Amino acid sequence: ASLKARAGEKRLIEAEISKVEAMLAGRQPLPDWIPQAPAPPKNIARLPSNRLWDYIESAGEEFGVDPLLVEAIISAESSFRVEAISSVGAQGLMQLMPGTAKDMGVEDPFDPEQNIRGGTRYLALMLKEFDGDLTKALAAYNAGPHKVKIYKGIPPYKETQRYVPKVLKRYNRLKQEGSMLASAS
Repeated sequence: ASLKARAGEKRLIEAEISKVEAMLAGRQPLPDWIPQAPAPPKNIARLPSNRLWDYIESAGEEFGVDPLLVEAIISAESSFRVEAISSVGAQGLMQLMPGTAKDMGVEDPFDPEQNIRGGTRYLALMLKEFDGDLTKALAAYNAGPHKVKIYKGIPPYKETQRYVPKVLKRYNRLKQEGSMLASAS
């Protein structure tokens, strides 16, 4: 193929990638053929803090992730709202996308125990993928591992560039002061 044809193909591919990224970032609506996230169940009972901490601690132990890091992520992702749904369809406490939730064995993303276990498992995989580099693992948790690999670090997305320092700041504060949830037990 000629260089001119390749350049044209490259522009078309880049335009398609930009459209998909805009949809994933919530700047453009998803096409009708993509299933929308289900609504959260009505009347979700407020979960006691000590029970939430038990789920976090158990998942952290199972997957080798500091429970305080999981707490920091939940705080940043959903503000501890079990029923949280993002504009792009991420669900529950750890804001799992439906495909990721399914891959992590989560059947009900609004079940706190399943969501925390699935999110912690995914975080452990990101930490392993990026050799324990917490900054890259958090960026991958938010934007996807492929984007972190492409940009060799935090992708140039405003949300991800805000997200990583926000989680790190909360995590460092929790390491100094202790869990807000464990102390409520």
